[in-house]
Amino acid sequence: MHAFKPAVIVFSTAYHPLVGGAEVAIEEVADRLKERFDFYVVTHRVRRDLPRRERYRGVTIVRCGLGWAWERWFVFPFLACLAGFKIAHTHRRVILWGVMVSYASIGAFFIKILRPDIPFVLTLQEGDSEAHLTYGKLGLTGLWWRMLLKAADEVTAISMYLAGYARRRGFDGTLSVVPNGVDIATFRPPAPRARAPGGEFVIVTTSRLVHKNAVDILIRAVAILKKEALQIRCRIIGGGRERQKLERLAAELGLDRDVTFLGAIAHREIPSHLWDADLFVRPSRSEGMGNSFVEALAAGLPIIGTPVGGITDIIEDGTTGLFSRLDDPHDLAQKILSLMRDPALARALALNGRKMVEERFSWDGIARRYAEIFDGRLSQAPAITIATPLLPPDLGGVGYYARHLAEEFAARGWRVSIVSYAGAGVRKNLDSGIRTTLVSLCYPTLIRHILFFAAMLRRTRGSDVILALDQFSAGFPAMAAARCRGIPYVTRMEGDFLWESYVERRHCDITLSDFWRGVRLLTLKERLIRRGIEEVLHRAARVTFSSQWRMKMLDGAFPFLAEKSVIIRNVWPAVSSGKMREERRENIVLWAGRMIYLKNLDRLIRAFVRLESGYELHLIGAGPERAHIEEFARGMKQGAIHVFGPVGHEELRRRMASAAMVVLPSFSDVGPNLIADAMAARTPFILTRESGYVEHLGACALLVDPLSEDDIAEKLRTLADARTREEYRARMDGCVPERNWKDAAEEWMNLFSEVVLRPNQS
Repeated sequence: MHAFKPAVIVFSTAYHPLVGGAEVAIEEVADRLKERFDFYVVTHRVRRDLPRRERYRGVTIVRCGLGWAWERWFVFPFLACLAGFKIAHTHRRVILWGVMVSYASIGAFFIKILRPDIPFVLTLQEGDSEAHLTYGKLGLTGLWWRMLLKAADEVTAISMYLAGYARRRGFDGTLSVVPNGVDIATFRPPAPRARAPGGEFVIVTTSRLVHKNAVDILIRAVAILKKEALQIRCRIIGGGRERQKLERLAAELGLDRDVTFLGAIAHREIPSHLWDADLFVRPSRSEGMGNSFVEALAAGLPIIGTPVGGITDIIEDGTTGLFSRLDDPHDLAQKILSLMRDPALARALALNGRKMVEERFSWDGIARRYAEIFDGRLSQAPAITIATPLLPPDLGGVGYYARHLAEEFAARGWRVSIVSYAGAGVRKNLDSGIRTTLVSLCYPTLIRHILFFAAMLRRTRGSDVILALDQFSAGFPAMAAARCRGIPYVTRMEGDFLWESYVERRHCDITLSDFWRGVRLLTLKERLIRRGIEEVLHRAARVTFSSQWRMKMLDGAFPFLAEKSVIIRNVWPAVSSGKMREERRENIVLWAGRMIYLKNLDRLIRAFVRLESGYELHLIGAGPERAHIEEFARGMKQGAIHVFGPVGHEELRRRMASAAMVVLPSFSDVGPNLIADAMAARTPFILTRESGYVEHLGACALLVDPLSEDDIAEKLRTLADARTREEYRARMDGCVPERNWKDAAEEWMNLFSEVVLRPNQS
């Protein structure tokens, strides 16, 4: 033990010599990480003969209590809290590790409430049913689940089932699935078991004898098989409150000689019993993960289980094991019989299962994962809050940019949170468990901006930097929160809120460049917005652009930007290899996006009408102009113009890959994702010349003057020629270097490091 060595204080209701799956996990992880961390296990003193403090396998065990069973319900959590406090006082860096939502972890909860600066990791190992986890102990179990999940900085779960349950119970923080493992070398059989023809078929189960493990179903299945005069034996390893009941059941079914109860045995003795068997069976009614299944596979046995809880992470039916129906001894008997009669299938299941265990359930790999979690919490990984006006499925490239960037940051260990406005259908949590707060767009403008600021203020607690993905609707509240917190923020200038509102209000045809180049007659509201944008840009530590075109435009309007402007190019997907055969394409001209005036759809429709027959124009999206577009299209070219609602990104890419061309004639479009996706699909495109992509695309782009209907019509006729499309398709190879989300995330993180270390003081 060393005061400068980080301490991991483990809270577990049971520990050595009482060992189950959770306790084995603690032992194995601590054994592999004890050179890097001081491990303490705070546990209940379940018997008076156990010492209050001892060292075991490099771990300091601290037992609290007088040895009475009842005290763990009322006294033990407070004693565990006091013991943890004493340990924490002797170390400079400490992490609390609660194993299961248990009486011990309640002690860790009290410490976290009193010392919120100490990181708290909660590991979910429960195998009980959801009903018990929610309503057990007169509802107290559900209460403590809510409280512990709320207090935890990070949660690990041993199965996808438990991870999903934690999400359903409201946990929106960092969550990862870290299964329990197996010591593969210990369980590796010395030699394959050879069963003589006609010899006994031995079934083994290692289970606590409790209702959830359904050992009664196994016994009834054995009775069904014995009626077929089969040579079969069943060995039941484990103790529990239902042992006598199960022994009586076996006797009533005439299985006294066929079913053997071996009781609870030392964990080190389990491998030899597995090696002496032909099949492992546990028809569980509920299961957090099921270490016993993994151990049986490591020992070279085929396994049968039920499709409940975490067992589904282990058994792929017919590949790594077999499923039997829940509470159905007849179906279980049939599954056992199928493996008795088909040794080749049994061997294949065992081989596949062992390979899967070696790949996913090695204790060495699991210990490394916990080390990463502990190191990340102890070192206080950088924390970033992203302010964005949109998240998927709301239309807009900024939403996808926010989501992908957040997931890349989180994958690198950063603590990430997001605040976004949201329409209907936006999920509160991204798949990677990023903390997300949504502000409904149903509120009036000023109210929702105030709510956004309040959400930013809450989410930026402990953040190192803020990234604002627009310059006003999300950017202004983000700036205010940064000022309150005293942290730097970076803003990204991609879209343009002021120009958009100006064009949409007046329905005037003006490009983004022309708007910022001249002096415009703005309303009071627009002047306030412009002043707000100027303030956001002025106080930002850095302002990023995706192109020189966009940067020079704003530098001219706000000269102070020259000292803080940075270019971070947009992500650019790889162009699909090989040539797309022309016969796979349909005569479709495709446009997709938000249906607003500045997208120039009226002019596009008029230009399309001048195109020769045989083509259809597909407009995909939604927005305030949709009703007008539908009515306008009906009166122009009957049957050739189709308006579709929004579709998912993958569906849009599929449609794009089958279209003849993509067209985007917006008055201006800074960095349209639609064009990047078109190139990835090798679909020729027409793009407004008022775009930041012009400087990157070169000869592979067919550019158009957005204010000229004649030019749009001419470019449509150009790409209507199949040979011309093939020429443009060929130009796409190597036109723009591939740039993935990892590249973009690295560039952003380097910028944030510079900002945090040397913030702009303006």
